[in-house]
Amino acid sequence: METRPGAPRAARETKSDGVSEQSEREAEPASTRRGALGRRELLMAGSLGAVVLVLGISGLGLIPVPNSTGNATLLHLPVVVGGVLGGPYVGLILGGVFGTFSWVDHAAPIFRDPLVAVVPRLFIGLVAWWVFFRLASRGRYLAAAAAGALGSAANTAGVLSAALLLGYIPAYVVLAVLPQALLEAALAAIAVAVALRLWSAVSGSRAGRREE
Repeated sequence: METRPGAPRAARETKSDGVSEQSEREAEPASTRRGALGRRELLMAGSLGAVVLVLGISGLGLIPVPNSTGNATLLHLPVVVGGVLGGPYVGLILGGVFGTFSWVDHAAPIFRDPLVAVVPRLFIGLVAWWVFFRLASRGRYLAAAAAGALGSAANTAGVLSAALLLGYIPAYVVLAVLPQALLEAALAAIAVAVALRLWSAVSGSRAGRREE
C-alpha cells in the first residue's frame, strides 16, 4: 500500500484555511453580511440596550439645553453602534429601547406622544446599518463615521419632522436645534469609528488564539 506523506499536511492546510475563513467572517460586523439575529446579535442588543437605559436613568446621557427638546442626548450612540456592528435587527431593537425610554421619561412635553418619541427612533439603527453596508467597500472606518453621523441625523430629522407635522413645535425651532444636532452627529461619527476599531481588535485577537 502506497503512503502519501503530503496528504496529512494538505488536510491540515485545508483545515487551517477553513478556520481562517471562519474567523474572518466572525470578525466582520453583522451589518456587512446583511444582518442576522443569532445569539451574538441578541447578546449585543441586550448589552447595548442596558447601556441606553443606564445613560438615561442616571442622566449621564442627557445634557440639558434651552430648547423644545429639553436635552441633548447621548442615548443614540449605543443605537448607531448596534446598527453598525450588529445589523438592522439589533439597530431596530435598540431604537425601540431608546424610544420607549424617551416616551416613558418624556423630559420634554413633545415626547409624551409615541409618534414623536418612539417611531422616529426605530430608524436610527436601520439608517446606520444601511449607510455602513453601502459604504463599507470604500473604507470601513469612513463608512462607520458616515453611518454614525447619518444615523444621528435620522434621529434629529425624524423627531423634528414628527413634532412639526403634529403641531407640537413651530418651524423656527429647527434652526435653534441645529447646533445641537451637529454636535450629536459628530459624537456619533467618532463613537462608531472607535467602536468598530475596538470590535476589530478584539475579534482579531480572539480569532488568532483560535487558530493557534
